Amino acid sequence: MKENRQLWVDYRATWQDFAKKLDRLQILVESGRREAAATAFLEVEEARLRHNAARDKLARALDRTIGIADQTAATSGAVAAEHRIRDTARRIWEFAGRPENSAESDWRRAENLFRSAAM
Repeated sequence: MKENRQLWVDYRATWQDFAKKLDRLQILVESGRREAAATAFLEVEEARLRHNAARDKLARALDRTIGIADQTAATSGAVAAEHRIRDTARRIWEFAGRPENSAESDWRRAENLFRSAAM
């Protein structure tokens, strides 16, 4: 938890630095100072890369904290839909008496049911 707090601090600090450098670049571009703007552009790019690295580090830490599988299931509609289709296909198979070699047709029926329920 303490590590995550520091990662949030780093993330915010890199964002503020990036925003400050971007504001400076905009002022230089608007003033027509091309050479200074070119240098400022490089500083903006370096600040962006630092911010992206801080963001990615924070995201990895949060994934570990929350649990990648839980976060993915909670945030991904596709994953949740696949789980519902899988459960429905399994139920179709069980209600049909668990016949052999029906997995593909059971899956298609479950997908069709899911699509028609979503409409």
